[in-house]
Amino acid sequence: TDLDAGLAALQWIANGYLLSLAGLILLGGALGDRWGRRRVFEIGVVVFALASVGCGLAPTWPVLVAARVAQGVGGALLTPGSLAILQSVFAREERARAIGVWSGAASIATALGPLVGGLLIEWSWRWIFLINVPVGAVAFLLGARRLPRTPTEPAGRLDLPGLGLLAIGLPGIVYGLAELGQGRGGDPQHVLLPLVGGLLLVAVFVRHALRAERPLLDVRLFASGAFAAAAAATFVLGAVLFGAMLLVPLFFQTVHGESAAMTGLLIAPQGVGAALAMPVSGALADRFGGGI
Repeated sequence: TDLDAGLAALQWIANGYLLSLAGLILLGGALGDRWGRRRVFEIGVVVFALASVGCGLAPTWPVLVAARVAQGVGGALLTPGSLAILQSVFAREERARAIGVWSGAASIATALGPLVGGLLIEWSWRWIFLINVPVGAVAFLLGARRLPRTPTEPAGRLDLPGLGLLAIGLPGIVYGLAELGQGRGGDPQHVLLPLVGGLLLVAVFVRHALRAERPLLDVRLFASGAFAAAAAATFVLGAVLFGAMLLVPLFFQTVHGESAAMTGLLIAPQGVGAALAMPVSGALADRFGGGI
């Protein structure tokens, strides 16, 4: 209401982040291997915090979308490094439990985020972004003091062709699906062209990755049944969770007339359940194996 943004603009405020995150997250992992995962993680935190300032001060909704895209760049840099650091620090027999605690922390944030965000919105929506600044400052300082330096790989040539194919192809798919969700299925310019074009570019990337000496993503990993199944499960879980995080708050507020704070309280139990279960699942995986 403050920025005169309709439902379509609201969707792009959410999707702007996902567009840049989808296109650049593999680059974040590749840069972490070359420059050091801690360094890239810290750069990502700084970019995310600065972009959050842009979101909080945005005078119009297009500026807010642009700042959300910048947030996605920061997320693409920090997300792969956080999990990769766990892989390099913890011994193999402790890794599943560590990842369970890492996932549990993320779930606690999922539970607290809607509740804290709902309370902040009662004051001003801008603070749901500005609160990231002190949180980012704490994360940066803790990372600089506590995270170990991870070994780097030899600085070979970065797979720029592969990066270009994914940086255009993946956002194209996201854009086409987003426009399709707005009821523009018959619009070839905004749905078919980016969707089909994005799928073709990803297919070209797969062919390129099979031939390249050091591809951005080794697609041969998907030959492993366990890896492919885990990736597929993560894809489905992410689609459900992220879709719900956009639609459920709108349902509670526009259909049931709940306040933003009450909506956050209604969503919080989902994150609480996940936060309690994930560390336990990590311990079970250490003891019995991940296949259970």
